[in-house]
Amino acid sequence: MESVRHLDQRSQGRLVVGFMSLAGAVGYMWQAGQLPLGDMRSPGPGMYPMGVGVLWMLASAVVLGEALFSKADVGDVDLPIGRARRQALIFMGTLVVFVLVLPLIGFPIAATLYAVACLKFLGALTWVRSIVYGVAMGVVVSFVFGWLLAVPLPVAGW
Repeated sequence: MESVRHLDQRSQGRLVVGFMSLAGAVGYMWQAGQLPLGDMRSPGPGMYPMGVGVLWMLASAVVLGEALFSKADVGDVDLPIGRARRQALIFMGTLVVFVLVLPLIGFPIAATLYAVACLKFLGALTWVRSIVYGVAMGVVVSFVFGWLLAVPLPVAGW
């Protein structure tokens, strides 16, 4: 009789993250499916998000498979401490703020502020460089998705 493999804490964490990621990918693909796909000669605004969704689902499946079948890298998991904890909290905090202000100030401004905050507080850049790079990132991402790919981006709600 074959015994059931006991999942250690690390494998359990990967399993939870894998299922959460898979659920996020399914929701993302459902939303991407609401946009017109177009065809290969004339891709629509949903083509790129659909491709990202497929890759996301594949990555989630790999994480789930690793959690269930890998015997390497087992053990307990501890919460981050010190600088790692600070960086994780800053990342989560800036992401929450980004999501909350997105409908209020629109994508270009929210993306720019998010990039500036991440570059400054998670990296080792000066304020000037963080602002310059953040503005460049906000402009480029808004241009590529909003204009080139014609993906409807949230606009300011005021």
